[in-house]
Amino acid sequence: MHFKLESIPIAQINAADTTYRITTAKRGDNLKNSIAAIGLMSPPIVHSDTAGYRTIAGFRRIEACRDLGWTHIKARLLPFECDELTLVMCAIADNSLQRPLNLLESSRSLNLLSKVTVDARHLGKHAAILSLPANPEMMAKLVSLITMATTIQRGVESGDLTLAMALELEQLGPHTSEALAQIIIDLRLGLNRQRELMSLLFEIAKRENRSIDELLEEEKIKQIIENENLNNPQKSKQLRELIYKRRYPAISEKSARFDDLVKALRLGSGVKLTPPVNFEGTSYTLSIAFDGIEQLWQRAKCLEVLKRSDTLKKFMAE
Repeated sequence: MHFKLESIPIAQINAADTTYRITTAKRGDNLKNSIAAIGLMSPPIVHSDTAGYRTIAGFRRIEACRDLGWTHIKARLLPFECDELTLVMCAIADNSLQRPLNLLESSRSLNLLSKVTVDARHLGKHAAILSLPANPEMMAKLVSLITMATTIQRGVESGDLTLAMALELEQLGPHTSEALAQIIIDLRLGLNRQRELMSLLFEIAKRENRSIDELLEEEKIKQIIENENLNNPQKSKQLRELIYKRRYPAISEKSARFDDLVKALRLGSGVKLTPPVNFEGTSYTLSIAFDGIEQLWQRAKCLEVLKRSDTLKKFMAE
């Protein structure tokens, strides 16, 4: 593609037309300061139309130059007769061939490309040329991302949501997906915690014949999430305990009794008694950590304590 380098009036570039914008990066002082200090190293790409110029690539550079008070800017000018495929290819290439695109940027790129290619095969061909994912299944997932709720897109962009989780959330409907995505983002839940939260809420909603929206609007849940005196790990822990107890009341009740029992036994430091998972089974585990033989014999006295405990015997016999 042949570009014509020209100095054009910056006021004639349509700032409202973001059709070809790929980057998710926001305008920042670093770019503006860099341009002010050493000039515009990479001129943006613009396309002339009947009303003036529209930006194809370099939105942030043009915005920075506007902020600096520039009246004219050097730009790579595409000829008026350029077709849409060429414009889209230039917009994507200016980004994807210089740096790895994030998922949202890849989604924007593939959506633009899908509008100017005739079928999936041609889409994949042009995607590969532009260093975009070209696998049909992956392309389909990425294309759908741009249509998702803003909260979900923001979570994917920040890395708080994986693409797989975003796709799962999207199946829940707009209101539910946004509400859950907001909780995940706000509390910065890891992937395992995200999946556990969704699974528990699904099971509770199904058992109680209620919607997930109704569950999330319950006062106890809202109090945890909105409590300004708790940090995110504390909120996450309390929310998990509350929902787990709601889903497994019998296990939660037995777990609480076991914790009280262990405290009453006063086994001492370095000794840990662990029940079977979900109290399903009869095998308990006793762990003793020690430093030297003398400490081992000292801590091994806990065996006598356990042997004499009628409360423990009754609990294990349940």
